[in-house]
Amino acid sequence: MLAITEAHEGKQILRLRLYLGDDSEGDNLALIKASQARINRIRRSVTKANSPFWMLKLCNLSTISREYRALHSVHALPFAESIISATAVLSDSRSGSGGPTMKWNIPVPLMECLEESHNSSQFQAIQAGLSRAPVVLIQGPPGTGKTQTILGLLSVVLHATPVHQSSDR
Repeated sequence: MLAITEAHEGKQILRLRLYLGDDSEGDNLALIKASQARINRIRRSVTKANSPFWMLKLCNLSTISREYRALHSVHALPFAESIISATAVLSDSRSGSGGPTMKWNIPVPLMECLEESHNSSQFQAIQAGLSRAPVVLIQGPPGTGKTQTILGLLSVVLHATPVHQSSDR
């Protein structure tokens, strides 16, 4: 049986949503009846006050739930094809090999701040985020500065000006 805590009153009263395993697959009528009886017995026991059930927290499902919802909503994103295929979806004729490349005119104080406040791999990730790559993945273990890297990248996007240049120079 798996349960998700929907609400709680103090430490002793919980409202749970139960996910009970169902062994009633197949054609065996005796197994189906035994499985249904077991599920009904668990439901009756859990709903009684002072139920003697022992619970163990296995994990927090909030992150898994968000990932699941994100995967099921990706089809609605306007740039889903670009993310899934990791290729640029460019609509204009400048997307050929001789087309313009995007550079950033970053103010000197901002560039100095970025270089001082980020290590070399964070700074490389910021530069990769400013490239024309259709998808840039910033990943790493907890505590390695992913959030600070993204904040640095957003600082450039918000405070710098894009400059179009021809790539055939």
